Amino acid sequence: STVQPLRLHMVERDPLVASLLTDAMRRLDILANLEDSNEENVAKLLTKSLSMEEGDAISVLERMLTDAKCIESVPYPPDIVYLDPMFPPRKKKASAVKKDMAMLHSLLGTAATNEDKSENEETEKVRLEEEQKLLVAACNAATRRVVVKRPANALPLGVCGEENYNDSPEPSYDVRGNINRWDVYMTS
Repeated sequence: STVQPLRLHMVERDPLVASLLTDAMRRLDILANLEDSNEENVAKLLTKSLSMEEGDAISVLERMLTDAKCIESVPYPPDIVYLDPMFPPRKKKASAVKKDMAMLHSLLGTAATNEDKSENEETEKVRLEEEQKLLVAACNAATRRVVVKRPANALPLGVCGEENYNDSPEPSYDVRGNINRWDVYMTS
């Protein structure tokens, strides 16, 4: 029996980040075509395994559930859905993000601001509801598990203090690093 190559489909909703990813994939394709054509060509293997689209992940996941045409372009149903959302703004000045990430946060509009408290609370509520919808869509699409990258000290996706928006699923377990944590939701 032949082994199917692993396939990874990326979805990026921000047009700027999507453009950067598209350019990186274009350069990878050029590199794959420059290298000799042996089967060990890593760039060639990667170009066959990676695909990317710009869009809202919730819409893409829902489309995968209903649109048979996705089967040709996306390895569906996915075994694993990996979510790497932009982390929420940090509250402490001492723990500010590094300059390169601070610039990305600024460009994407996810940087901490000094808006009035009621506006920040409303923005936070909208963000939490959106995260919860994304988590539910991911859990509905993945056949095995959903993995969510979070700051090590953050609450799980869709949870704020004691309030759990729309009964977000609880992680089955987590894997902890010094800075990040990966919450794992088993779906099968």
